Amino acid sequence: MTEPWTTRADVQDTVEPGDREPARDFAERSGEETVQVPVAGQVNQPDQHAVQELPVADSCSTDSPSFPVHDAEEVEGARSAEEERDAVDVDATPDPDQVLLDRLEEVLEDHRNRMALLLADRAELEHAVAEQAATIDTLRGRVEELTGDQVRALLLPPGSRLVDVLASLRDTARRDFSDLPKETVLRQHANELEHADAGVSDAVRALGLVPVLCEVGEKFSSRFHQATGTTDTSTADLDKRIARVIRPGFTFPGSPRPSIAPQVVVYKYIAPTEGE
Repeated sequence: MTEPWTTRADVQDTVEPGDREPARDFAERSGEETVQVPVAGQVNQPDQHAVQELPVADSCSTDSPSFPVHDAEEVEGARSAEEERDAVDVDATPDPDQVLLDRLEEVLEDHRNRMALLLADRAELEHAVAEQAATIDTLRGRVEELTGDQVRALLLPPGSRLVDVLASLRDTARRDFSDLPKETVLRQHANELEHADAGVSDAVRALGLVPVLCEVGEKFSSRFHQATGTTDTSTADLDKRIARVIRPGFTFPGSPRPSIAPQVVVYKYIAPTEGE
């Protein structure tokens, strides 16, 4: 609580003529500075008895409340300082809403920075993905090129053998055998067929295929053979056995089943009727 202020003018107005001696005694006892106060009714008289000396102390007597004595300028300055201090205290009190808004602004700014970093990372990732896609396309093209080279290298030998067989067969078909004996013509055809068989077999082996053994009289198996027809037989032991090989079979080494199954004709047992 603010302490009441008392000026010298207030003291001069409140001191009565009869209070001069107690004030002087108090000043002498306290040893403090005194001021000259004119006695009421004798303000304009220059007599030294008309002036009382009062101490500038915290109290005028020991029996009455004490009031500090200050100049009017000091009082006004103190009041101004107190008002400024109160204003500073009011301004220094944080506004909860403003504190919340400041915090939200900080959070939003942090999220903006994070979003900017994420967008930058996304741009870098998209650029890296585009580069990888271009690399993959290049590698795919190279793989296709190498695959084509391998296929050509693989097919070239059998292709060459097949071309030789084709040329030999065409030459035989165009040749005139009218002036040759029948036995000679048959022998030449047999030779040409053996040459074609050898050439085709070489071409198949060049592809990595090996022949599947299949003989007449062998037991038919749907796992390894392909039946193209049947032929009747009255012999029970020949039932479901190979009667004729139409096309040989081939497979790749290590394969559990033929890649190209041999085509065969199978015997079918027919029991003879009574009277036969």
